[in-house]
Amino acid sequence: MAKQTENDRLRDILLGISDDIEGGSDLSNAMSQYPNVFSSLYVNMVRAGEASGQLEATLNRIAALQECELETRERVKAATRYPKLVIGALIAAFFVVVYFVIPTFARVFGEMGADLPLPTRIMIGLNDYIQKYWVHSLVGLAILVVSLIWWVRTPPGRYWLDWMKVHVPVLGSLMSKFVLSRFSRIFATLNASGLPIMQTLQISTETIGNVYYARSLRKVTEKVKRGENLSDSLARAGIFPPLLHHMVTVGETTGKLDEVLGKVSDYYDQDVEYAIKRFTTLIESVLLALLATFVFFFALSVFLPVFNLARVLIR
Repeated sequence: MAKQTENDRLRDILLGISDDIEGGSDLSNAMSQYPNVFSSLYVNMVRAGEASGQLEATLNRIAALQECELETRERVKAATRYPKLVIGALIAAFFVVVYFVIPTFARVFGEMGADLPLPTRIMIGLNDYIQKYWVHSLVGLAILVVSLIWWVRTPPGRYWLDWMKVHVPVLGSLMSKFVLSRFSRIFATLNASGLPIMQTLQISTETIGNVYYARSLRKVTEKVKRGENLSDSLARAGIFPPLLHHMVTVGETTGKLDEVLGKVSDYYDQDVEYAIKRFTTLIESVLLALLATFVFFFALSVFLPVFNLARVLIR
């Protein structure tokens, strides 16, 4: 594998793992030396596969899990690529009109004695503000962005950010389904690999990728540790949908928890795909209306002075 890979960093890591194994280390322990590459989920699944003698099947589960998550992330990125492009184009057009077009119009029309309409005066005011205070605005914006980044890296900030992700209108439902799909698939994969349920819950909590849900999962883990059923603990958490804990009840009753949660994950993945399509359709309509509003305002600020100038020349 080291000879075949084209990534120099990955090649060095694989050679390091090979050296550790030659020195008597297990594959999972050798992988654990590189936590930035192999997550705790990856390492613990490999360790379970080594203990059960099913390393090949475990690696296949890991590959399927990674491919599924990558596919879902790519769908989300594709859905947000168009809005980012349109918003970026609007911002660029705004600065071009304010900085280059409007000042020229204002100077010409001022010399001709024509009255400037309200949209044009607003754009001129924005131009004056940008020219006088662009340094202050840029510094203030940089401070705001750095402060926000620092804050969301703190535990309260990260919790607030993840809470917002699942409660914001339209996108909140999509993000919740994405998190629930990830939890169901990770739990099913770990459970099928033979890990104990407490360790499975702990790893699922650490790798779910959302602090808001992770906090509730820690409470669920404590309840399961005291002897409660997983389904009852999920139901009492208050943030997990009935579908999830009802299906967990079925899995616990039939002894096919990993299979049932795999189907739940497939359901949420399909629901995420439909939600992305609906979101894309909605955001296209919203952006089209926003684009039309900006173009209309720009047109008024540019062409209304022309009409006023024509009236002055006729007089």
